[in-house]
Order: sequence, then C-alpha cells, then structure tokens
Amino acid sequence: MDHHSSTLAGTLFIAFLLSCSAQERHTEGQTDTMENLLQRRGYDRFLRPNFGREPVHVNLSLTVASIDLISEVNMDYTITIFLRQYWRDGRMSFEGTNLID
Repeated sequence: MDHHSSTLAGTLFIAFLLSCSAQERHTEGQTDTMENLLQRRGYDRFLRPNFGREPVHVNLSLTVASIDLISEVNMDYTITIFLRQYWRDGRMSFEGTNLID
C-alpha cells in the first residue's frame, strides 16, 4: 500500500470510528417514546437486523467536503469527508397509525 492509499485508509477508518461514536440528540420525551415502542416489539439494539439469517446489506456513501491541505514535500493531504452508512432494519418498520375517528 503506497503512502496516499494508507493516508486515505487511515482517514476513512477515523471517519468510521467517529460515525460509530456519534450520539443522537433527542429530548427526554422522544427517547422514552422510542424506547417504549421498540421495547414492545422485542427490539434488541445489540443484535444486528436478520440475526441468525441472511447478512444485512449495508450501503455506504462518502462525500469529500473539502481538500484542506496538500503537502507535496511530505506527500500527504488533509480532507474533510462525510461518511454515511445505511441499511434497512425490518424490526423498526411502521405498519400504520392508531388514529381515532
């Protein structure tokens, strides 16, 4: 692996770690409501979707937001990226409303 590839791989790995550790911002009421809805359905956030069955297809998109610094002397660069991972979790599907007429 050349220097440019290893720098990009390192950058992507750091972006991946940051995306995994990012915390969502919810109000306390929203969090309680979500937990109650998911708890009633037996949702376990520690188990991947389709656990024990077929693999989950994880989609990935990467956008380069900016190229901040390029050093021809050191042959490295600094970039800012947005990394998005998304998949479908059938356990969180919503099948209707409980509207009262």
